[in-house]
Amino acid sequence: MMTMSGMYEVLSSWYPTYLQSARAASADLSSRLASLVLGAGAFGTFFGGWLTDWLVQRTGSRRWGRTAQAVAGAVFAAIGILASIRTDSTVAASAFVALAAFGVQLQLPSWWAAATQVSGRHLGALFGLMNMIGGVGRILSQVFVGSFADWRKSLGYSGRAQWDPALYAYVAVALLGAALWSLIDPTKTVESQHEEPAGLDGLSV
Repeated sequence: MMTMSGMYEVLSSWYPTYLQSARAASADLSSRLASLVLGAGAFGTFFGGWLTDWLVQRTGSRRWGRTAQAVAGAVFAAIGILASIRTDSTVAASAFVALAAFGVQLQLPSWWAAATQVSGRHLGALFGLMNMIGGVGRILSQVFVGSFADWRKSLGYSGRAQWDPALYAYVAVALLGAALWSLIDPTKTVESQHEEPAGLDGLSV
């Protein structure tokens, strides 16, 4: 969750600055393209809520009905960011970043569905932990992007050469998120992981 929250923080807060500083977009164009990115993210959340329930019903598997969606969303995010770096068109790059935002937010409903499924009576504690971890990711992401851009500027780089290398880190972040989500099994609850084995007399030991 930290990885994806950090990525979305960049897309939602730094992207207008990136468009103007790295791609020389006007303030008006950058606001429109940033709105496209945020709109794609909003749609991803809405669509993801329907999709995670449909996948569970369709596959009959709560294991992959939840996690497959999160893995796919992270892969979309990685592809979108990477493709945006490789294109010179500002509009096309923003369309790819919108795909990345869609992928990040597509995961969100499956995160919370999986958390609800595994937490049992510890639902509040797990939700609080996830929000805290997400907040840490957002803070670190803000610090990283600003510091990295300043560092590249101090080396004499400007425009896309100053900003684009930082985006490769988020391609790696998205792929790491996909790998980690593929390991999660939401059918195993917190209680089942902490059940005490019974002794020979049938009592817990």
